[in-house]
Amino acid sequence: MCREGRKGVLCIISRYGATCIQGKCNQFEGSCKIILRKGSFKSPETLLYDTNFSAYDIDRDLINAARLWGVRAVVTLMVYQ
Repeated sequence: MCREGRKGVLCIISRYGATCIQGKCNQFEGSCKIILRKGSFKSPETLLYDTNFSAYDIDRDLINAARLWGVRAVVTLMVYQ
């Protein structure tokens, strides 16, 4: 299960991988709800992409999704238990 209290983890997704600003994208256990946003940190543009991933799939699938929508994206991990 996802750890409680780890909401709002921000990551930069690019063609080279995931670089996290706060926390780590791959430190969660179980499933996490992920909202992929494109744009700047102050005014992100929410994409129609909201799904659940296991910890194993987070980095790989988010990087693949970012490649489809552009090389740069802001990711917010909404963690629940």
